[in-house]
Amino acid sequence: MYKVFFVDDEIIVRDGIRSCLAENERILLTGEAQDGELALSMIHEIKPDILITDIKMPFMNGLELSRIVKKIQPWVKIIILSGHDEFEYAKEAISIGIEDYLLKPFTQDDLFESLNKIALRIEEENKKALDIARLKAQVESNTEIIKDRFLSDFVLGSISPKDFMQQAENFSLKCISRFYTMCILKITSKESKQFSAEILFSLKTMLKSLFEQEESTDIDAKVLLFSAATKDRLCLMVLSSTEKDADEASFAAIDALKHKLLKSGFESCGIGIGTTVDRLAQVPKSFSDAEKALHVALQNGSSRLISADDLQSETAETLLNLGGGQLVDMIKYALVEEIDQIINQQVEMIDKNPFQFTIVGSYLIIELITACSRIIEQLGGNVSDVCPEVLNNKFVAVAISSVDSFMQSARLLLSKVLEYRDNKMNSRYGSMILKAKKYIDENHSNQDICLRSVADEVAVSPNHFSAVFSQECGQSFIEYLTSVRIEHAKKLLNETDMRSSDIAYEVGFNDPHYFSFIFKKNTGFSPKEFRQS
Repeated sequence: MYKVFFVDDEIIVRDGIRSCLAENERILLTGEAQDGELALSMIHEIKPDILITDIKMPFMNGLELSRIVKKIQPWVKIIILSGHDEFEYAKEAISIGIEDYLLKPFTQDDLFESLNKIALRIEEENKKALDIARLKAQVESNTEIIKDRFLSDFVLGSISPKDFMQQAENFSLKCISRFYTMCILKITSKESKQFSAEILFSLKTMLKSLFEQEESTDIDAKVLLFSAATKDRLCLMVLSSTEKDADEASFAAIDALKHKLLKSGFESCGIGIGTTVDRLAQVPKSFSDAEKALHVALQNGSSRLISADDLQSETAETLLNLGGGQLVDMIKYALVEEIDQIINQQVEMIDKNPFQFTIVGSYLIIELITACSRIIEQLGGNVSDVCPEVLNNKFVAVAISSVDSFMQSARLLLSKVLEYRDNKMNSRYGSMILKAKKYIDENHSNQDICLRSVADEVAVSPNHFSAVFSQECGQSFIEYLTSVRIEHAKKLLNETDMRSSDIAYEVGFNDPHYFSFIFKKNTGFSPKEFRQS
């Protein structure tokens, strides 16, 4: 099924298209807007396969919208709708790279013919791209493998900056830049597929198209993609002119990669973004920070994205610098699912001394309490608040009453410490989301509220905000904004005599018909039915 987004300032046209597309089993209408400016932030999140847009619209016309969409999401196929007297517009549309051009008025058959033609083209392009990637990957596989290994060795610190610059010329790599940022994506297959050289090549081609085309985006950056030593990890080296471009480029590249991976049967199960550095010699540090951010991301569940800059600096620095023995090192970056592994290692020591269980068990549980207490205190917490149980004189006695009690006590202690650590590490996201939701709740009736305006409010880039909001809230920005508007509408329907059309405008919709469509889609009732129920 192909996702379609539709933009037109005429309500009657939007109603007609909505009705038409409801009858096509291959097409799913995922969103609509009445001008290009409103459409842009929605398209950014929805990532449609096909965009249908009118040319003449207020604020941002269809050609301006198409030009921007082709830059930020080059895979999107575009159908332009136009009147008979707009031939000059048609020529410009063709130069942008639109796929089809429908003259108004057009029939349902005309629209379906165009959509089916584009769907077939997408399928053919996907097959052709894979075939080309397969052939090129076969020809270039040895060179690419060597280049990837070369980049991998450098970010791991095995090659000096001087040697790197000299050898980079052998691979036609231009790596002089003002700023550098490393990113790591851990990937997994949804269909037990092998991540092949062909897929890697197609990803590199896609990123090159995104950042290096003649009419590139406003981001002044380029991206080097390479596979890490482990096959389930992809690395990005972002080279940029400013720190702002580094942030924009990192999240834009990751966003595009996640979309392309999903289309190829893979998905990211964790993403780490390193600190932005201003010297080539510091790239290994950025990579190391990305690894640590990825480690934290993997602790928090699948598809998480963590930036080293998003970890509270004091908290992160404390953990990075916290020494104090093997057990502390083991706990401070342990995954929640590794708790049993840590406990089993303790139990193995007990099993080796079965006749000295009380002595060995006491030593191990006290060592565990000491290590956990140190981590809590170094992160600014109090043991009495996080794990009050350990201050009870009976805690150790109960723990060493049996092996099962030892394991239960250790698991309780480790679970609380890791939960406290994770909450501390992720607290900036919490404040960012809280601020964003407060802004949305207070401004949802403003028809101009969009992804960029909310991102500006919390002082991050739109790509950054979109990624963080989705992973923290379990829904996209658009989905949350819509849910807030629908809840407000339900309240007005229950508590006032306002007309449905007036309620639509009151809660932030600029089209009463679209409001009714979205309301029924979300509640199962039309506004009228909801009021009567």
